[in-house]
Amino acid sequence: MSAEIRKNGLNLKTTLKLAFGFACMIAYSRMLSQGFVGYLTQGGAAIADPFYVVRLVAEVATLLVLAIGGYLRKFSVTTGVFFVCTAVMTAATIVVAATDDLGSAGAPFFFAAGAANAVVMYVWMLLLSRFSVRQIMASTLVGLAIAGAIIEGSPLLGEETCLVVAVLCAFSAGSLALSLDPRLESSKADGMPPGVLPRIPWFSVLLIFANGILGAMLYTIANRRLSLVTDGANYAVFAVGAALTIGAVALIMLKRRDWVHIVWVPPFVLLSVAIVFSCFVSDASAQAFLGFLLAAVFCFRFLYWMVFPSMFSLLKVPRAFLAGLLLIAVNGSLANFVGANIGALLPMNIQVISNAGCVIAAVSALVLAGAMTLNREVNLRPYEMEDEDDAPLPAGASHPTVEAVPQEPALAQQEAQRAGGLDAVSQGEPEKGRDQAKADEPSAGAPAADAARPEAVEDTRKEDAQQTITDQLKQRVDRVSERYGLTARESEVALLTAQGFSCAYISGKLVVSNSTVRYHQQNAYRKLGVHSRNELIEFVNRVSGD
Repeated sequence: MSAEIRKNGLNLKTTLKLAFGFACMIAYSRMLSQGFVGYLTQGGAAIADPFYVVRLVAEVATLLVLAIGGYLRKFSVTTGVFFVCTAVMTAATIVVAATDDLGSAGAPFFFAAGAANAVVMYVWMLLLSRFSVRQIMASTLVGLAIAGAIIEGSPLLGEETCLVVAVLCAFSAGSLALSLDPRLESSKADGMPPGVLPRIPWFSVLLIFANGILGAMLYTIANRRLSLVTDGANYAVFAVGAALTIGAVALIMLKRRDWVHIVWVPPFVLLSVAIVFSCFVSDASAQAFLGFLLAAVFCFRFLYWMVFPSMFSLLKVPRAFLAGLLLIAVNGSLANFVGANIGALLPMNIQVISNAGCVIAAVSALVLAGAMTLNREVNLRPYEMEDEDDAPLPAGASHPTVEAVPQEPALAQQEAQRAGGLDAVSQGEPEKGRDQAKADEPSAGAPAADAARPEAVEDTRKEDAQQTITDQLKQRVDRVSERYGLTARESEVALLTAQGFSCAYISGKLVVSNSTVRYHQQNAYRKLGVHSRNELIEFVNRVSGD
């Protein structure tokens, strides 16, 4: 399925299917979070809906079950289960539309709709992650425009029309996902092999998570405190801030090879600008503050869908477990609920907007420091995903190998042999080698030596050939380093990387930390325009042969 999707991903028809299906899923989730009516209400006002907590519990519990199932590889979403969830979403919406006042009897319907919606969101997260980064970006950006038109335009046609649109969105979100992946192979439980977690760019992930939650919390407090003194957010400021931020993120993802490390910067800057405006007291500045803050919350929630599937696609890590946890952490209803309750517990002087902004800024700074610490401790390696020996691979696949490049165990043994003085033949003078060979010629009185001699000669030849290969590789790396401006340390690390050594071995050999090794590795990769060890070796061989 993966190869088929990637092939079809270049097709305009597939792009439009992805975009429209994604838009329907987002629009339905938004409508459901507001009880299908009045869903343009922003911030914490939606929590007044009597079934808000029911839907929230249903979504979080379902996503948790799916995450655990993906981790244990016990179960995953099948075509039958997904079809039932689509039917439940559609039927529950029809019941709500046909009934003026469900009262307490509406709880089961909203619980079922919330659980089914969680399954649909989970499948869409996994489905998107099977495409290329560019395809994900195109589909989500177009889908965002379509979803915006649905959410903003439907209420203008009346409440009944809104509910009809909700029914159509529920059906379309499920049917288009099945059309793109009929057997739901993208949703197979794939476990969590050892060594995967350090491969995730936690620095960016934590900052996107934390600042999204902090922005939602501040917006909830601001909505409550400023509702009586201002007419609401400045939507021109909102539109400009959101457009510039999403455009900057898209540009970073297209132009920067290291985008996974810096994709958090534009929304972080937007949130910082909003906090700065919280310090002013005029009505115009309050409206601008709400506009920037609303844009920050909007961008964080949309970027979850563009950035995280793209990270999955780029890093080739198992998805089933992580997708469930991500969707719990970024759940908009959960963020609003937590933000509203924490905001209600704050002292009144903290609830003053300027004070609340200062608190959010301080917490954001602490999160930034914590993320930097975690980034340094786990030693990220996003560009070596497919080349490290412990990286997860698709079924039936194998790691690429490079001929004539020794791997770490052979090289370590070779160095030990040299240290023990067993390389006399490869490093001695020609005459000495011939004299030694003549002195060691077999005799009739030494049958044991006769038997051992061919193996010894063969070992010597292998060692000599190995030394020649290493010397040739070093010469090639030296030439590339000189041509592309690598520093002495970068060249040294590049050579050891090309020889097959792991970062742990290189750090021990050079007596530096793992993070220092990875720093020099990434600098070398960036200068040479490569992303992995195999690409480095191919580049060195190609450039040296020019």
